[in-house]
Amino acid sequence: MHMLAVFLTGGLPSSNHKRLPLLQPPYLTVDWLMKSDGSLASGRYQAPGTALPAPLRQLINTVMPGSYCAQP
Repeated sequence: MHMLAVFLTGGLPSSNHKRLPLLQPPYLTVDWLMKSDGSLASGRYQAPGTALPAPLRQLINTVMPGSYCAQP
């Protein structure tokens, strides 16, 4: 939950996908959606390069152990 909270509190900035600038490849895009207690939160994280930030890598390792997506 702590790692997901990083998204929700802006520690990993999330933006409206319609307002994001087009990046030159390579770049990383992560769309996320969370449902909790009947509420829905969603966003898109986008950054140049292909490396996941540590909190996002930890979140993926937690919810999808062994995922290729979370490999350094």
